[in-house]
Amino acid sequence: MRLGRGPLPAPVVGIGTATAGLAVAALAGCTASAAPATRTDPVLAMLDVAWSEPITDAARMESLVAECMAQAGFTYVPTSGEPAQGSGSPAAGASLPSEPGYGIATGPRPAPPAADPNAATVAALSPAEQQAYRVALEGEAHPAPDGGADDGAWQYDWQRAGCRGSAQHQVYGDPAQLDDAAALEAELAEARLAAASDPRVDELEAAWAACMAASGYAGYTAAQDAEASVQDAWDALWAQAWSGLPSDPSASDVAAAEAAAEPAVAELAAHERLLAAADRTCRDQVGYDDARDAVTAEYQDRFYQAHRAALEEWLGGDVGDDR
Repeated sequence: MRLGRGPLPAPVVGIGTATAGLAVAALAGCTASAAPATRTDPVLAMLDVAWSEPITDAARMESLVAECMAQAGFTYVPTSGEPAQGSGSPAAGASLPSEPGYGIATGPRPAPPAADPNAATVAALSPAEQQAYRVALEGEAHPAPDGGADDGAWQYDWQRAGCRGSAQHQVYGDPAQLDDAAALEAELAEARLAAASDPRVDELEAAWAACMAASGYAGYTAAQDAEASVQDAWDALWAQAWSGLPSDPSASDVAAAEAAAEPAVAELAAHERLLAAADRTCRDQVGYDDARDAVTAEYQDRFYQAHRAALEEWLGGDVGDDR
């Protein structure tokens, strides 16, 4: 039985990369017994596959929902499953190749929230038709069998969950299969957290943070926090900019919102370029990326060696050669 694949926790692969003046071998405690980087290749490939799939699965599910709804006599417009694309207009200062920043405020504008493509269709139906539409799409809640532990409580059954339940079953398989995969996902998350909390990583983060403070950017405790702070500010900026848009904005509505946000975008983009430059300098000075990658490789290899059979079943094939 092949395990059903669902969204995974944050990948072990991106655990990071750091301590001043420490060589990779010394900082990571690498010895002759440490796992070489090549041992992690199957894990990297596995995670690439697993993380590339949610968007594809989402698009496939939407297509299946549309087919099912058509068979029920309703029109359903599937979403693409792809992330929303921005207008493509670069932020202020994005043409400075020497300090490109993180590509957040220095990248293209985000797209405004997309309107529900099915809202107009549903609104045009009578109340009874709207109810029938929702039942076809989502199904109806149903109680547990008499005498069950959750007697009277809502229980999920894909066969009674409408077109969405049917589509989910076709893409991800039986709930029991998803339960089997959940244990592996939980251990993958634990491996990621264990690597992130390794004492050697703590040393790396402290060295990076000290370098950043000396560069005028105090207050960061982990290397990922620098970019994350810009992303948080960017998200908040555009949440405010889009908050005044009508439900179905015109091109002129979007252009006006972008123009109003321009001063804040330019200010954030300037901050981003300077922060990213300091971040890169400090990473280089403390050897952050290579050193943390060495720590990450150890945890990846342990996870792979302990769970290879389950990983192969999960992905439906070999994930690498014996090393």
